[in-house]
Amino acid sequence: MKKLFIIAAAMAFGAGVADAAPLKKNEAEVTFKTTIQSKHCKDRVEKVVPFEKGVNDMDIKIPEGTVYIKYRSDKTTPEALKKIIEDMGYSVEAVQGAAK
Repeated sequence: MKKLFIIAAAMAFGAGVADAAPLKKNEAEVTFKTTIQSKHCKDRVEKVVPFEKGVNDMDIKIPEGTVYIKYRSDKTTPEALKKIIEDMGYSVEAVQGAAK
């Protein structure tokens, strides 16, 4: 049992380190506060935004109402990403200094 706990802890720590990787050239990130409140809303956005040009990663947290997007700054802008979500019917506001 102790070995299993140690392995699980090591895996969790390793996953946390991977998330903290520095951004590559032309890579940027933005976090938006939105009115996404349900799994249905999340699913709708996940069917559109990840397939937009320049989007590399996205994470939606329903309880917080946030959308984190990692994107290529030479392919898209935070304003363009915001407009995509707004066009789906959600209000969107950029969060300053927000982390994933």
